[in-house]
Amino acid sequence: MLRHGIGILAPRLVAVLPVLAVALSSPAKAESDIIVTAFAGAMTDNVWEEAILVWDAEFIESGLVGLAVGQDLFHRGRLSLGYEVQVVKNFGQQDQLELNAPLVVRYDRAGQPLPAIGSLAFGLGLSWASEKPPVEIDDDGDTTQTLFY
Repeated sequence: MLRHGIGILAPRLVAVLPVLAVALSSPAKAESDIIVTAFAGAMTDNVWEEAILVWDAEFIESGLVGLAVGQDLFHRGRLSLGYEVQVVKNFGQQDQLELNAPLVVRYDRAGQPLPAIGSLAFGLGLSWASEKPPVEIDDDGDTTQTLFY
């Protein structure tokens, strides 16, 4: 079964770079379901603990759009653990492409208010950029093309 949707990436974090995604997708129950999510977001100059409080985030003139394909491997109630492969295009202050491979914890929201938001996900993993991200160079003085985020 293919699960699909459109998502909104909450503020992308410059320092630690974890991804918090709200996936607008239909719920799936079988462990073999493939998940396809499109997302977009605005970058902040905050660490993740600060950027979760969106009203206090320091947004910068940079954004991103992406597509993720993944699979949930383990389920326990509404929670699942899986993986994604993401292709991301940055724009604004930086213009590179990214390939990301996070492990993802997902909360299935089926049957809850706002039915269009099928799940919430948080992922950590490797990220490779086609060039060193200028925003990270500005913040940290230097960076690498491959990061754990």
